[in-house]
Amino acid sequence: MASVLLTPDVAGQAIEMVLPMIEKLAADGVIRGRDLAIVVLDPATVDDSVIGQKCLGDLEKWEHNYLRLAEYKAGLSKRYGLSTRHITQTKPHLCIVGDTKHSGGISLDGIPVGVSGVESYFDEMIANWVAAACLALCMEAMAKIQADPTRDYVYRVY
Repeated sequence: MASVLLTPDVAGQAIEMVLPMIEKLAADGVIRGRDLAIVVLDPATVDDSVIGQKCLGDLEKWEHNYLRLAEYKAGLSKRYGLSTRHITQTKPHLCIVGDTKHSGGISLDGIPVGVSGVESYFDEMIANWVAAACLALCMEAMAKIQADPTRDYVYRVY
């Protein structure tokens, strides 16, 4: 089963909502560049189903495979419901072969997001922005469902 409310459209909309803030950080020199990957995973699936992603910059000139790193960060955070920073710094015994050592993955209220490409603390900040936007959009959809007196169940997004 997949999330009814956190759909690929919602994840994409959430990512688009935070892009102006990311561009401002890059323009102001706060983050080291514009090469960045963002990945949102479906929180309701057992596997690491990607429901949203965005790559910024010239992928041919990326220093690392930021998309793969963002996927791994999101997957690690999804597995334990913790940030990758928290896992690698305080619970390294949870890591398995192939896990990333980098921060930038979070699970906000169960919404796993990974970001890679800039400083790890800014990766984590951006991941939190995206997850918060996902959560707000899902809360908005649920408010519409709850306001509908003809509905008793969650079965589709308005």
